[in-house]
Amino acid sequence: MIVSVITTVYNRSKFVAETIESVLKSTLKTFEYIIVDDNSTDNSFDICQKYREQDARIKLYKNSINIGDYPNRNKAAGYAQGKYIKYVDADDTIDPSCLEVFVSSLEQFPNCSYAVCDVPDVSENTVVNPRESYLRYFVENKRIFQASPLTTMIRRNDFNNLNKFKEERMTSDFDMWLRLSSKYDTLLIPNKLTHYKIHKTQESSLLANSFTHKFLYHKVAENSITVHSPLERYMNETILVRIQKNQSRLFFSALKHFKFRAALFILKKHHYNLIKVIKQSLSPG
Repeated sequence: MIVSVITTVYNRSKFVAETIESVLKSTLKTFEYIIVDDNSTDNSFDICQKYREQDARIKLYKNSINIGDYPNRNKAAGYAQGKYIKYVDADDTIDPSCLEVFVSSLEQFPNCSYAVCDVPDVSENTVVNPRESYLRYFVENKRIFQASPLTTMIRRNDFNNLNKFKEERMTSDFDMWLRLSSKYDTLLIPNKLTHYKIHKTQESSLLANSFTHKFLYHKVAENSITVHSPLERYMNETILVRIQKNQSRLFFSALKHFKFRAALFILKKHHYNLIKVIKQSLSPG
């Protein structure tokens, strides 16, 4: 099996049929389609069941209890048999050519652990090595690690070798791209192959203005530079200073907006070193 398409579902009855139909319209026909319902309380599972009865490529599972977003992504990946994993969330869609373009591109570049599509500043398929990936994001401020699972395809063996996603809310995909890119080459694809639906009930919309959410992204970046970075030591030190300044400024921004719980959360993660936070926040750069 060349590719395992994975859709994890929780209360997406308004959108999941469109998602499934977009996958089934793929020009690449040889794939397995794994759908795992996370104990939805609406009729999402019933909708998925109807499609499974019509197409043998669909393998449908339902969790007996709700386990959450990234635990469910990992559980679904455990059912996968394909060489590649392609996540398509239950409120998103893909173009008919999506799977075919991803697979053919990764087959051309076997050293790449994953591919990212819809990259705006490349005009053709481009391979970046670990050092180039980190330079691109942390020094040149170019897009790469902002990718969602929707806009990527992952080599399953490499994904499993890193023990799949860490099961942290919202930041687990960011962490995965950083870890993969620190060890393997990454393939950048210019084509727009996916469509991300924006609506009020999605988690990214609910947390878009969360100070703790933004802070946790900085903590993931800090950990990656400290533990995984392929860059030179002096570059890592410069990047870490910038990340820590941003963390400290988020603390004062939370206070300014009367988000005291978020401010306390950030301060705890700084181990209550308020003097350090103040110095970092006020320093230039």
